[in-house]
Amino acid sequence: MNFDRTKVTMQPSSFSEFCLGYTTIGESLLDVCCGNKRDSNFFKSNNLEVSSFDFEDINLEHKKNAFSLDSWFDNVYCRFVLHAVREDLEDYILISSSKLLGINGLLFIEARSDKGELPDTDHYRRLINKNELRQKLVNLNFTILYEEESAGLSVYDGEDPVLIRFVAMKNNLIKIGDTKNFNAWYAENSFNEVVDGFHTKTINPAVAKYLLLKTKYILDSNDIPFLLVFGTLLGAYRDQQFITWDRDIDIALVEEYREEVRRLIKEGWFAVYGISWIRDVGYLYSVGYEGEYLDFYFFEEQRQAYVCGGAGEYIIKKEQIREPNSKIIFLGEEFNTVHSIEEYLTGQYGETWKIPIR
Repeated sequence: MNFDRTKVTMQPSSFSEFCLGYTTIGESLLDVCCGNKRDSNFFKSNNLEVSSFDFEDINLEHKKNAFSLDSWFDNVYCRFVLHAVREDLEDYILISSSKLLGINGLLFIEARSDKGELPDTDHYRRLINKNELRQKLVNLNFTILYEEESAGLSVYDGEDPVLIRFVAMKNNLIKIGDTKNFNAWYAENSFNEVVDGFHTKTINPAVAKYLLLKTKYILDSNDIPFLLVFGTLLGAYRDQQFITWDRDIDIALVEEYREEVRRLIKEGWFAVYGISWIRDVGYLYSVGYEGEYLDFYFFEEQRQAYVCGGAGEYIIKKEQIREPNSKIIFLGEEFNTVHSIEEYLTGQYGETWKIPIR
């Protein structure tokens, strides 16, 4: 549907009027990407302390600035925002909103549903899946007080989009995980098969796929390069799938990105997808999801090689990390890996790497 977007209204939206019923006089509210401030002005006229910023205040490349605020808020208001930004910026907005809300603070969201159609516009737009958004909110430790998915919520200038509405209450801090309890986590999640009389772990391909692809998405969105290595690369290259009896997922990064990965984990970039931080031994981080885990190996550059581990347990020759890296298609996505895959696999597993030996 094509309609006249030159028309501008200063009347408050139906969503702002709906949300006002959840607020109390004197409370603070942050209006995210406030547009012409018609809803901000409405909340102010109803005796709320309102702060606001618009789209240009979000640094699209570095995902910061707009939420760099010193105060916390009773309410965060997010109308017609999430469908107008990429998903990584959606995650940034949700995570940042959680940080700025006090305990029992409310997050108000209205966005276009994937049950409807994209509008006729030159601006970036996408559609939001209600169940996926709800799960993100739950993962970030919100309780859903109200949700709705319907047309008829915001009819304007001949358009009646299908919209999603959420009112979510912050319970506490984002649940990041406990990095001190990896052995207990492993014992609880890993003994699912008996081989030669011993309990062992076998990988769940569907869960492992989710964990690897979400990790790739997060790292790619934040411009952090990594390589597939060890058994994950062996399975991807030889079998075009995870090795059934593999225990985990392995990726390699250079040391300079270790603190950046730590920051992403602690801010909640993994938690928003239900992924927990389960191990930190300096040169090695692990994140887990539904019984599967992924290891980040951080390699330091030395004279002849990149080395990982206090005693140099893991080594990758410098020529294997030089650009251009090899590319491999795995799980329908393109991954970077070592420069010469077969040479690397021979060094890791010997001449029999082509044989699926358990």
